[in-house]
Amino acid sequence: MTSDTVTLPWKKSERVELEGAYLTQGMLVSVQAGHSQTADGKLAEAPSCSITVDGKTVVTKPVGTIGACECKVK
Repeated sequence: MTSDTVTLPWKKSERVELEGAYLTQGMLVSVQAGHSQTADGKLAEAPSCSITVDGKTVVTKPVGTIGACECKVK
């Protein structure tokens, strides 16, 4: 999926199976919500982002927040 072909809002699902050290230490999951371009060519605020694990939202960043949504999955 590339940023120039995605219609907002978008959703991506992944299945993560932890093994070895990840079972005790966890695995970092990160989503970077970058800026988008409006029809007139200007940059829009970064969209909100969230990470949901087993049906529960574990982190959310509001519109305009800079930086990635991150959480450690164990």
